[in-house]
Amino acid sequence: MIYYKEAKDTLSAIEMDIGETLVFKLRNGQERTMKLLETSASIVETNLEDIKVENPSGGTILRFNCKVNFDGHQMTMERYIGTQESFYVPYVINGMRLWFDGVSDIFNLANETHGSCKPKKKARFAFNDVLDPICPEEMKDWCPNDENFISIGDSYNGEDCWMGLYFGSSCHGGLDINHPQGTPLWVPFDIDYQYLFNSLEAGDNNNRWRGIKRWADGSLWTIQVHHLIKMLVPQHTPLEAGTHFAEAAGVRVGSHEHSHFVFKITEGMNEILLDPWILFWEIFENKKKRKGDIRAVIEPLHPGKTGRPVFFSSAGSKHGKSGTKIKYHWTFGDGGYSAKENPIYTYAKPGIYPVTLLVDDGTQKASVTQHVTIDGRNITAPSFVLMSKDETSFRARPLEMLDTYGLEPDYLPHTIYFTARQSRPVPDAKEVKILNLGSRALCNASLKVYFSCKNQCNWLDTELILDDGVQIIRVAVNGTGLKQGIYIAHVMVDVPGAMNSPQVFNVVMEIPVYPPRTNVIVGSKDKGFYNTQYFWVGHHYCNWSGGKRGYRGFYLTNGRRPKDGEFVRFTPDLKEGKYEIYLSEDSPFSSPSLIPLRVHSADGDDYLYVDPSKSLFVGEYRFNEGCDGFVEIHAKDSKGQIIADALIFRCII
Repeated sequence: MIYYKEAKDTLSAIEMDIGETLVFKLRNGQERTMKLLETSASIVETNLEDIKVENPSGGTILRFNCKVNFDGHQMTMERYIGTQESFYVPYVINGMRLWFDGVSDIFNLANETHGSCKPKKKARFAFNDVLDPICPEEMKDWCPNDENFISIGDSYNGEDCWMGLYFGSSCHGGLDINHPQGTPLWVPFDIDYQYLFNSLEAGDNNNRWRGIKRWADGSLWTIQVHHLIKMLVPQHTPLEAGTHFAEAAGVRVGSHEHSHFVFKITEGMNEILLDPWILFWEIFENKKKRKGDIRAVIEPLHPGKTGRPVFFSSAGSKHGKSGTKIKYHWTFGDGGYSAKENPIYTYAKPGIYPVTLLVDDGTQKASVTQHVTIDGRNITAPSFVLMSKDETSFRARPLEMLDTYGLEPDYLPHTIYFTARQSRPVPDAKEVKILNLGSRALCNASLKVYFSCKNQCNWLDTELILDDGVQIIRVAVNGTGLKQGIYIAHVMVDVPGAMNSPQVFNVVMEIPVYPPRTNVIVGSKDKGFYNTQYFWVGHHYCNWSGGKRGYRGFYLTNGRRPKDGEFVRFTPDLKEGKYEIYLSEDSPFSSPSLIPLRVHSADGDDYLYVDPSKSLFVGEYRFNEGCDGFVEIHAKDSKGQIIADALIFRCII
């Protein structure tokens, strides 16, 4: 079966079976083709013995996937249920915005007894042209939210997001947001007809409201809110966007006062239930534009060819009200990077690549990602990218990864970070490798350093080293005599004759105001914490049994997946000395489990395993002053459920 759809003024939705194909025509006339190949769902974490039996203290995190062939290239899309990642930024592939809403495989693991939400076919999607909003009206607030952010912890018991598992077992047919009694509700867009389809006055057990909108393109939208206290407008009438129509969160709210939101699209004879988060995403995006918040924008990308330049534009990107001139940071999905406003880049291999633009105005950062397909054959011409093994900002973005909405980026890409003080002005040097992507040998690189401030020069030293034919750039900093503050430089690497030369990486040296410490706890919300993205996930279940909810009430888990390349890093800022390292007593470790660790100390690397059921003690290690040392928890070779929560560093000498 092939479904033909065209871009229109409102969001489109579709449910598909394996082998079916969607052909979508963009506004510019180009067609995008997506064939559904596979779907799956799995449990990441649960405390239930029987996943199909509800338990008031139960909690479950699910992961679901689909494999598609998009414009001739295979990729896997992935989502999580019951975590902050439930509130996601949609995929954008070759100019098509795509919401991966759900798969029916979820219901092999869970019930559908808490509202309708199961796809009628194997997978459910919503989509439109990336240049379009999801409807022709500018959507207004639906409920109060000044932060443009929904915490999963505020989704009833931390579980009732769209298809989240109520009591650990039953998929939730809506989105719950905890609200106090009397919370105002407004109409987010013009409504043609609205009414209470359940009410206490009519003898029902709740007050449930429904609003209907027939758009000019023929699409019918239905929105609902449940647990109303009272209506403030006459029923069976149209309402204008922004009308304060009801007060919420007062009838049959259970353990938390909350509002329950529902969203449906009907096209022709097909009614499709969708995640109400899609509407909140549009509302939040509109509010950010009105407020003048910082914005990262990539002009729509379209299929390219290997060996041919692809032109990228950041037009529409803006700094925030308190920011100044924007700095641009592009990553192209194959290890390449550019700091230009509108770069040109050439791919050496065919595939599908996530392209990310991060903008920094000195006060705030924002990022956006689009995927682009590249056709053709492998290019044999010399080509290179830069990589630094132990610098997390060089890590390639996973193809399936979705950004979690409302979280500001932690790091600038392709950036090496140093911490120096007058008590130790020369931290350990670091390395950047020049990786050859082509089949021909690379010429020797030349290096040139640019300092952000002319009066802050000569604190950075770079040296090109040849190691068995591999070119390595040694990077060292020296903060002797410098004032406290942030120092920034850019290193240009030029390899004559290589495609996409020159490449650039950044160096940041911080000389902190505060001194190093002797007793440090590094947790998941601290500056020295890093986890590889879109693998380690956590929850905020209110009723989780066992008493332990992790350090500061939150922890991350690998979901029993011993996947290579996935890790969590704890980097303390320490005074020089010998330290005992412990896992946190607050962490709800499960048994049996075996945690692989890498300790990078002043004496080098130590690889070991810790069984938290026997001891939380990691070992004794010597650390230099500053942030050169760290401890990593690895997913590879792990046994059981691995908890990545917090590490304790205690000075003993």
